[in-house]
Amino acid sequence: MNSRFHGRRTYRALAMAGVMQTAMVVCSPAAIAQDAQDAADPHEGAGLGEIVVTAEKRESTAQRTPISVAVIGAESVARNGIGTLSDAVKVLPSVQFGRNFANSIITIRGVSSRDTDETGDPAIAISLDGVYFQRSLGINDAMFDLERIEALKGPQGTLYGRSATGGAINFISAKPEKFFDAYVGGTIGNYGAIITEGMLNVPLSDTVQVRAAFQTRSHEGYRNNAPARDGDDQDTKAARIHVAFQPTERLEGLVTAEIVRSNGVGAANYGYPLIFDDTGAVVHEKPPLPKGGKTWALGYPSGYTDTETTAFRWNLKYDFGPFEVSYLGGYRKLKFESLIDLDGMEDHAGLYGTNTYFAPQSEEPTTTSHELRISGEPNTSIDWQVGAMYFKEKNDVYTELSYFNNSNDPDVAFIFSYPDLGTESKAVFGQATFHVTDQFSVEGGIRYTNDKKWRDGYADYAAFDLFIPISQSAEWNKTTWHGGLNYQATPDNLIYAKYDTGYKPGGYTDVAPYGPENITAYEIGSKNRFFYDSLQLNLAAFYYDYTDQQVLQFVGSQTIIQNAGKSEYYGAEAEIQWLVSDKTKIEADVAYLHARYKEFAIAGANGNLDLAGNTPPQAPDWSGNIAIEHQFVLGDGASITARGQTHLQTATHLQFYNYNSDRQAGYSRSDFTLGYQPADEKWLVEGFVRNIEDKVILTAAQEQSLVQAYIYQFADPRTYGVRFRMNF
Repeated sequence: MNSRFHGRRTYRALAMAGVMQTAMVVCSPAAIAQDAQDAADPHEGAGLGEIVVTAEKRESTAQRTPISVAVIGAESVARNGIGTLSDAVKVLPSVQFGRNFANSIITIRGVSSRDTDETGDPAIAISLDGVYFQRSLGINDAMFDLERIEALKGPQGTLYGRSATGGAINFISAKPEKFFDAYVGGTIGNYGAIITEGMLNVPLSDTVQVRAAFQTRSHEGYRNNAPARDGDDQDTKAARIHVAFQPTERLEGLVTAEIVRSNGVGAANYGYPLIFDDTGAVVHEKPPLPKGGKTWALGYPSGYTDTETTAFRWNLKYDFGPFEVSYLGGYRKLKFESLIDLDGMEDHAGLYGTNTYFAPQSEEPTTTSHELRISGEPNTSIDWQVGAMYFKEKNDVYTELSYFNNSNDPDVAFIFSYPDLGTESKAVFGQATFHVTDQFSVEGGIRYTNDKKWRDGYADYAAFDLFIPISQSAEWNKTTWHGGLNYQATPDNLIYAKYDTGYKPGGYTDVAPYGPENITAYEIGSKNRFFYDSLQLNLAAFYYDYTDQQVLQFVGSQTIIQNAGKSEYYGAEAEIQWLVSDKTKIEADVAYLHARYKEFAIAGANGNLDLAGNTPPQAPDWSGNIAIEHQFVLGDGASITARGQTHLQTATHLQFYNYNSDRQAGYSRSDFTLGYQPADEKWLVEGFVRNIEDKVILTAAQEQSLVQAYIYQFADPRTYGVRFRMNF
């Protein structure tokens, strides 16, 4: 009865949203008085403009793409100081950032994967220039010289394939141009922050262009962990070179080489000993956290995290006239080494002793990917594309779990060694848009995926005198679908409805294998421009039927991943951009999300638990952003631009248990920038302050029975500084 009631309620909500959107478009000034567009524009040609995106693996404008997609352009990237994945997430609507020690976790509309082990997969497909990142390690190190960032919400199972059950985030770097261009810049700030960046674009000939860029980012640790070194620091150096060529009118290509090195202490954990009641059960209340999330003592030795990523990408396109053939390939090698303090405490007698560490921990994943795509000529009665994809990752993983009774003599509790570990994925896909009329179109897509995983090595539980050889392999096959109806009511008003399925392959732990997860999504939306391109209003409502959701938990010394039965997600979003005048702009977005487990029984440390009704991690009921920007023009043509922005959200949890100990209270986080630019726009100087409230925001929270501690990680505290850039 309850599920039937919820289903009817959700259907009515979606139907109501559809009626409202249709009425809004039909009754809008653009629909009623389209001829008035030829009248004088009070903004005298000013407008919000169009942003070209490749969310559907082909070029289109964001407002004519029937997907809920948030876009950050190059100017916003620079203004918000975006140089990492976590920086980008702070300003993307309905997107959350979390951590699991050195691993990054992205959540879109409440959908995420907490399984960051070597056999796990993310739920959000992260890619750079179309090349997919498999591991959650190293993806937060450096993003620089970007053209834009696209965040696609909802499963993208047809065009993006496996492990896109929650959506996709695409980082698109700036490409070579056929003119000379260059810039250099730098930032200094508190915590000893120093950022340098630069770019040089040179057209070597009419058919060959080169673009080279670099970035360095460093700051002292945000956490004062004496006697250990300060944690949550950064020391990253990155460089990239693109070579574009067009030997004929029909053939074009791009080859890219990139290297990123990052080291330092890395992620710092704060720990507090578990509190037990009179019966010996854990008290699920949040312990006192360090003031400002900044100062606590750690044990010995000081931790470190070192990563080095080497990547090559290539993209070739040939235009045959009626169709185009493109081939995108990539190679990426990541070297990761770390020594991570697990308990986050000094001289703490945990389950196995004092000062528990992953010491050392190393991975060397090497990935190759190939995608061949054939697409029809656009602007005909049908837009179509078909393709095939091949992805392979091989990894060598070694981890020791050690504890230190003194600073120099570690005792090894466990060893996990998997010298032969990998993933292989193959897929074929196709998608087409049928233009029934000039305004109405129908979409359909299908993808077939074959996934294989294997792991050979051993687990040595030295603390229990237990050695277990491990040889595991598994294979899964899945077909995912896309369907859509699009109505371009006017050149400025789009209504769409779509159906998508997504899938994430299964895997295995030392305890037992787990199966794939599947999601079915329904969405209706509307994208609109009003009042001479000065007001943008985009709306979306969605419903997700989520089955066999993969959920990670820690029981004793073991990591267990289980499939959670059924989950239900539904919600609505609104995004507004308003060009009040040619000097003032207001932006706002608000999202409502209802995400709940419907069937979720797990084996807990103290018996079976029924968690039906709980909220998934990082799924706040309400979240939103608001910003206002104004440009003051001075007498000599120079300008001063001021921008203030705030992110707000209600309370959420960071574990599926929904204990008070893993609860993040509702908060606001505000930023402000003030910049000066001369009339010739040759240079820019800008001051900024971020997280003005200095709010303590959790990115991880768990009760860890392995080290008998509550463990927390924190987002950046208040930062401020000055940025300078010179254009040539």
